Amino acid sequence: MNILFWNINGKNLSSAISEIVHMRDIDIIILCEYGIDDSAMLNQLNSGQSVYEVSDCLGCEKIKIFTKLDLPNLTIVSEAKRWTMRKVNYPNQSPFLLVAAHLISKANYNNNSLFTEFVVFRDAINKAQNDEKLERVVIVGDLNMNPFEEGIIATRGLHATSDKRIALKQSRTVQRNEYKYFYNPMWNFFGDESVGDAPGTYLYEKSEHLRTDWNILDQVLISPSMISSIPNKDIEIITKSTLLSLLRNNGKIDSTNYSDHLPIKFSITTD
Repeated sequence: MNILFWNINGKNLSSAISEIVHMRDIDIIILCEYGIDDSAMLNQLNSGQSVYEVSDCLGCEKIKIFTKLDLPNLTIVSEAKRWTMRKVNYPNQSPFLLVAAHLISKANYNNNSLFTEFVVFRDAINKAQNDEKLERVVIVGDLNMNPFEEGIIATRGLHATSDKRIALKQSRTVQRNEYKYFYNPMWNFFGDESVGDAPGTYLYEKSEHLRTDWNILDQVLISPSMISSIPNKDIEIITKSTLLSLLRNNGKIDSTNYSDHLPIKFSITTD
């Protein structure tokens, strides 16, 4: 199963989305900052041999999902304004919880608000796991924090580590309270010698004394029980396809013709 996520920055990128989807045989498409007419998007997606449908959100305003799975195999478990959680049933795979999110931004909220939102988000994931009795979870989306920031790494946040060996310990205890891990493979994309053609998914270039330049705001986080099902080699920050390049010749994101974010794709292998 192949899954694509892209913050499309409110642009009509239906042609680019379709090109990427068809080239990589995407099963589930997750978009945020979406403003395309659904029928126009479906006309592009269904120009090939596969048939895609809209998987409607009921309480989530920030995410749009298209899929070629049978819609009953992608059922809503829980939703809020900025996230949706779906139970996914797929042939030859154990069910898992797919969490898609577009969380609040530093541009509009202070750090305390951001961290509190991550606590609320993690509590909602824990509840969905308990209600559905699912240990297998994948989180994907524009989290608006880097992998090294508090909301991602703190125990009361997503508690995501860069080290598989640590994540496979399942949890750790702090002050007699147990906190379950997620694994964050997106650390592998930082820096000039990193995996792939871009050292991040978002480039921040404002004239400030303190800035990180490349950021990885768009991420895939994996529960320990699914680490073996999502190989690192099958996680990609997409920069090009046959007919398009999302980067300029200088290596910067082509935010004029496309989005200011790069899309990410990952694959889930059969059990």
